[in-house]
Amino acid sequence: MFTYLHFTNQFGSYLYDDNFQAFLADTFTDLSSYNILKSDYMRSEILGIDLGFTNEDAVIDEDELIVLEPGRQYSPI
Repeated sequence: MFTYLHFTNQFGSYLYDDNFQAFLADTFTDLSSYNILKSDYMRSEILGIDLGFTNEDAVIDEDELIVLEPGRQYSPI
């Protein structure tokens, strides 16, 4: 079982940061993919955890539902 410190060390990470990607790979086996058009989080059903993201600099065509620029997915978890 993980302690809260295992997760809080990752506060403020960006989704595609190498260290954060290693944390995700080492911690989760069933993490859903991140899709900015559908939600602002990734979910692990096994651990019962949602990892939330902010993405204020993404450019999205709302009419066509297309991500023009993905921006930086920031994780306050």
